[in-house]
Amino acid sequence: MAKPKPITEPTATEIEAKDEPFHFVYGGREGTLLPASMLPAGVYRKISRMENEVDAMFTLIEAAADADTMDIIDSMPLAEFGRVFGDWQKHSGIGVGE
Repeated sequence: MAKPKPITEPTATEIEAKDEPFHFVYGGREGTLLPASMLPAGVYRKISRMENEVDAMFTLIEAAADADTMDIIDSMPLAEFGRVFGDWQKHSGIGVGE
């Protein structure tokens, strides 16, 4: 018997999303962020009501990071943080506002 087709086909981004943590290095220190798929649903409920994308971005990162990783992120220039956040989004298969 043929396998039933899913109601919706996954997007290319969802197919490429990783379930393992995202790792980055800054200033000789390694940070780790949980993949978006591992964050509690309440985080997404909270950001769905946010109008400010910066608030939404940091709410996601604070949910994905431990205290040591937040210390690394807090020390980054904004441009470097933007790169790390973008790489984490690609790793997780998400985007703010999607």
